[in-house]
Amino acid sequence: MKINHSIHCFICTIIALNSLFSVNTRISFAQGLSISPSTHHFKDVPVGKKYTFPVPISVKNPSDQLTSYTIRIMTPSQVGLSLDDGFLDIPSKKWVSFEKKHIATNPHETVSIKMFIEIPNKKEWLNKNWEFLVSVEEHFKPSSIFNIVSDAKILITTTRPKKN
Repeated sequence: MKINHSIHCFICTIIALNSLFSVNTRISFAQGLSISPSTHHFKDVPVGKKYTFPVPISVKNPSDQLTSYTIRIMTPSQVGLSLDDGFLDIPSKKWVSFEKKHIATNPHETVSIKMFIEIPNKKEWLNKNWEFLVSVEEHFKPSSIFNIVSDAKILITTTRPKKN
């Protein structure tokens, strides 16, 4: 009987710890970060010139503290996500840039950041479907258990070749 009682106590301890961490995880993520759009498909993106996306990336700080974030580009393959049907990873993350790569937001503030893309002027880049992620990462806080990251999925379709 002692063995069964010990196993029972061990299982109860594991369940209690799991519940504790689950609650903390939900609270932490609920207070951490919100970005929009979460997914957007931009069509007729030009090749050979700098293009400003018509919808900026908005970062909302839902917490009660001043919070800093870093914005970077990732590919779905880089983070182990599957691509949408008919889309490939963007060939170069360097083509995408932002008005700012580092931002600080006041409590409950939303900041909008312009996003740009400059695809080299090559015929091979016309009529392509690419995908990338705008990854917004909260700067580490010593008081936090988690490092909060949120991704927006961006799909682009480049312009078609001009008809002669």
